[in-house]
Amino acid sequence: MKDFETYIKYLTGIEVKIEDVNKLDYGKMQNYFKQEYDFKKADLFGKEVIFALRKYDDNFTIEQYLKHVEIFNKFFNAVIVLVLSKLESYNRIRMIHKKVPFIVPFKQMYIPQMFVSLTELNSTVRKHSKTLSPAAQCLLLYHLQVQSLEQYIFKDIVIKLHEVYTKMTISRIANELQEKDICIVEGTKEKKLVFNYKGLTLWQKVENYLTTPIIKKVYIKDDINDIKLYKAGVSALSEYGNIADDLTTNYAIYHKRFKKQRDKKSIMSSNQSIKSIPVELWKYEPGILSYNGVVDKLSLYLSMKDNDNPRIEMDLEQLIRDIKW
Repeated sequence: MKDFETYIKYLTGIEVKIEDVNKLDYGKMQNYFKQEYDFKKADLFGKEVIFALRKYDDNFTIEQYLKHVEIFNKFFNAVIVLVLSKLESYNRIRMIHKKVPFIVPFKQMYIPQMFVSLTELNSTVRKHSKTLSPAAQCLLLYHLQVQSLEQYIFKDIVIKLHEVYTKMTISRIANELQEKDICIVEGTKEKKLVFNYKGLTLWQKVENYLTTPIIKKVYIKDDINDIKLYKAGVSALSEYGNIADDLTTNYAIYHKRFKKQRDKKSIMSSNQSIKSIPVELWKYEPGILSYNGVVDKLSLYLSMKDNDNPRIEMDLEQLIRDIKW
């Protein structure tokens, strides 16, 4: 509680009086929620705010948090803000996508109802970070999931990435990563990458710089047998989790390789039918990161994280938790 109050003062620059909520105000609330949360109130930027402080370190799913806020709104005529002791960066992003107000002390504060007031208090508005190039994203995901690249000089990294990128491209990637404090470059004639973070910490550092690998979705004829495709979308998620596959398998292919195949012969389907195959055109080669013909977990997460299906959201959360960093 003390950390929470200190954070509010640190972030806003003002003294905020935080008080206990009268239990009569939420006496009819289910005991379950009283056991999981403490309720505090304060006047913040001219609005009454109810802070629902999670008593325990473990977290609910994003959908559950959304439901809790809806329930709390029935008891309090105020802005509801969840206060959580910890929350993974990828889940903080998903909370924002769902517009669930929350505070993780000394990590992040998100209250969409008060966005204007919050920005007015800060003389400098933080600019959105630019995303990494597809090549840089591919290299990072390879380093995180397939094999560490720290021991390899640039020309060896070219081979590791299936020679899709040149040594000059690897040099440009190195510059991108250095600019964002993700790594440094050691060596003069033969250079190597040295990452400033490892495993889960590295993922949390770079996640905001990463984007969906999908350019667009197309449909091809179902009798094409000589094109290497990789299971993607729900079909890939069904391989990693418990969700059922779609009736039609979803695939992914590198957009440049697809163009070469398309130029050779007619592979496009004229319409979306039961005899056509949905294919995602990717910004980078999925085969570099794939396992047993299935796209990698982190690319899959990035490609589906904005999906509103609660079951898919739960499987994506589990997907990230299951990664052995």
